[in-house]
Amino acid sequence: MENELYHIHLKGNKDYKWQVGNIINVDEKFDSIMNQRQQNFCQLILLDNNEVQYFLYLAQYYDEIKNKTSIKQEDLEELKHLLKAGYYLSYNANFFKRETSLEDCRKDNFSSLPSRLHSLYLCDKDGLEYWQDTIVPQNKESEVFKVYITGTIFKTNEQLLPREETTYGESYNASFKYWNPKFKDVPNYTNEYLVQGKVKILEKLR
Repeated sequence: MENELYHIHLKGNKDYKWQVGNIINVDEKFDSIMNQRQQNFCQLILLDNNEVQYFLYLAQYYDEIKNKTSIKQEDLEELKHLLKAGYYLSYNANFFKRETSLEDCRKDNFSSLPSRLHSLYLCDKDGLEYWQDTIVPQNKESEVFKVYITGTIFKTNEQLLPREETTYGESYNASFKYWNPKFKDVPNYTNEYLVQGKVKILEKLR
């Protein structure tokens, strides 16, 4: 397997490490962005600088407006905020469920493979444009680096991930395809590599 691969770095996350010539040590405790998302998931929403339980507040809000004969603009803004908060709560809950099932399946059946929560994510050169479009938010800046890996490299494909909207049990069973990948039915540009070991930064491409 190729030891030279590519990483898309989202600026604002330990930028000081991403300098040409540096060596980044990625071990089993490596704090990846994926791990940060997993660890920070919470079923509370921030409202007026206070954390509140979404469904309790939604019921309270409904009780406040249900008998109103007209809806004011501030009521609509509050409703818009609640709908957006509900969407992100559901989105993050599905992410948490999927990553938990993937990690549980790995621990139970493929424990020698690197964890998605504690790995550096890399791609092939022909996947750079796809992954740039996929993982970089519109309001974020990114950098692309060519790196050399000494350690464990696990090649799989993003399209083999379980669907986020499935149950935990369904997601766990579907995780076998991700950890034991067959590449004949997936495009090369969606390949991804989970890496643990020493990652030397060879070149900044952009």
